[in-house]
Amino acid sequence: HVYDAFYDDDLTKTLYHGHSFTANPLACTAALASLDLLLDTECEQNRKRIAASHTAFAQKMQNHKGISHIRQTGTILAIELNTTQPTDYNNPQREFIYRFFLQRNILLRPLGNIIYLLPPYCITNEQLQYIYETIEELVNCV
Repeated sequence: HVYDAFYDDDLTKTLYHGHSFTANPLACTAALASLDLLLDTECEQNRKRIAASHTAFAQKMQNHKGISHIRQTGTILAIELNTTQPTDYNNPQREFIYRFFLQRNILLRPLGNIIYLLPPYCITNEQLQYIYETIEELVNCV
């Protein structure tokens, strides 16, 4: 129905949004390359490796007094830190957490008092371990 509504020789029926709906060739090329990588066997193995590593770390840390909640789905790990303020995007600990990781060459975007870890699928075990050790260092000082 949508297609038919605009398919006409009458120019008054033209959808003048070609810049929006004809796509960006460069972005489409990057998206296709990204999909090729995502479907690659090595990438699938990396996702499983990261998920398993997250699971082990989450189990290790689940009863830590500095953590109020830890959850994981696949390669996403979210760690909610215990603070004196409510869990919120504007939790004042956000700035401390952000700078703490940045000073250790880790770029994470905390959501308030929640550490949200979604590493690239090419991360090495050593790099992941460094992040976990840094998270432990952080929760031991909050």
